[in-house]
Amino acid sequence: TGRLYNPLYQDPQRPESKRHTPGNRGDYSAETVNVKYIPNILAALGAELPLPCHIEAHAALGEDTFDRLWAAMAEWSSSHAGMFPVTAALELEKGEVDRIPQIEAGMGALIRAYSRETGMWRPEPLRDFPWRDYPPSSGFKIVGRICGYLGMENFPADVLRTAVDNLLAHRGELHAHPAMARNYGETFLHFILMSDYRREEQLDAMEECLEGFRDPRWWEQTGDGSYCMFSSSQVGPYLHYRELSDHSPQKQASQAFDLHGCRLRWRFVADPFGHWVNVMPKEPEAVFGHPRYDITRHNLKARNQAHWAKKVTELAPPRNVALRLNADGATGEGSLRFHLAREQQAAAADLLLKASWRGAYDVRLNGERVKQVRYDLPDLPAGWTLPAAATGTLRAGDNIVTVHLLGPGREPKPGAALSTDKPFIRLGLMTWA
Repeated sequence: TGRLYNPLYQDPQRPESKRHTPGNRGDYSAETVNVKYIPNILAALGAELPLPCHIEAHAALGEDTFDRLWAAMAEWSSSHAGMFPVTAALELEKGEVDRIPQIEAGMGALIRAYSRETGMWRPEPLRDFPWRDYPPSSGFKIVGRICGYLGMENFPADVLRTAVDNLLAHRGELHAHPAMARNYGETFLHFILMSDYRREEQLDAMEECLEGFRDPRWWEQTGDGSYCMFSSSQVGPYLHYRELSDHSPQKQASQAFDLHGCRLRWRFVADPFGHWVNVMPKEPEAVFGHPRYDITRHNLKARNQAHWAKKVTELAPPRNVALRLNADGATGEGSLRFHLAREQQAAAADLLLKASWRGAYDVRLNGERVKQVRYDLPDLPAGWTLPAAATGTLRAGDNIVTVHLLGPGREPKPGAALSTDKPFIRLGLMTWA
C-alpha cells in the first residue's frame, strides 16, 4: 500500500501538459494503491504474471476450429470467434501449414463483420448504440487477438478511425465495470500500437479505464479481480514502465505479451479491400530476435502506415476461368492466360490476383502454388498476394494461372449453410503499391 507513483519518471513522448506531475492525475494520494504498479511489485517479489490467455484450452490441436468459428460468428460471440485464428496461427507456427486456408478465411470473415458506422464487431446501428451496456467482449477481443497478439496487418483504417472516434466520444461510459474497463483499456492499447490516430487522447482514456478498478470490492471477487489484474498489467506498464525495462524499443515491444506478433515467423496481411487476409512467411529480419530486427520498420504501426499508403491499379480486369468439370460435377480444372508487359514484369513484387469464387481450389501460377482456398467468397473481391516462388516465375509475355476445383467450398458468413450453387472462379491482375 502507499504512494507508488514515481515522480522522477516522465514519458518523453507525452506533451508537458499531459505529463504526471504533483497536482494532476498522476499524483495519487498516500491512501490509494496505484494499480499500475502491480507488475513492478511482482518483479520485486521475484514473480511474474502468466500469459494473458491460455490459448490451447480453446480448441484441441488437430481440430477443424473454423467450423466452430462460423457458429460463434452466427451468435456474435467475439470472445470465441477471435480465439480460433490465434489457436490456428500458433499451430501454423509449429509447422501445421494446412491451417493457412482456415486462417485466411477466418480472419477475413472477422474483419468483414466490423461495422463501418460504429467501428464495432457487431451489427447494432450507431444511433442509440448501447455503449454503457455493450457486452464487454463484443469486438474488442477480435482486435486484441488478431491484431494485438498475432500482428495482423492492414486492419481497415476507416474502421479503426471510426472505432476510436466513437470510443473517445463515450469515454465516460467505458469503465462502469472491471470487465468493460479491461476490454476498453486493452483496445486503446492495441489501437495505439496500430496507428498514431488521436494517440494522446487514447492514452488519457486508457488511464481513465483504470478508474474501473478503484473499488476494493472488485479485487475481492475472483473473476472481477482477474479483470483488474490483467488490465492493470497491460495498461499500467504502457503509461509508466521505468522499472520494467531499460526503455529500449525492442524490450518495450516484447515485454507486454509479444504485442503485434513480433516473435511469429508468419505475416497475416489483410488485402486492400478488407475482405481477405493473406498468410505468408516473414522475411528473416522481421522476426524479433534477428540481429537486423528494427522495430521502427517491422512493428505493426510501421507496416500499417506502409499498407495504408498503397493504391490499387487494375492491370487486367477479372475474367471467368472456364472450368472443365469431372463426371461428379463437383471437381475439375481450368486455366487462364494473361500477358505482362516488360515494365509490369519488373514490378512483379507488387502484383496481386483479384479473385472471387465459389468452391474449394488449388491455384497455381506458371506451375507454382499461389493459394489454397476452402471457403467461398462469391460476392466480394479478394486480393491474393503472390508467394515469392510464384512471383519468381512471372515473365514478360504470356503467363498462365491453373486452378483445380477440389469440391464445394464453405460459406464464411454467420449462419450460412454449405455452398450448393454451381462452382466458379473469376481472376484478374492488379498492383498494390
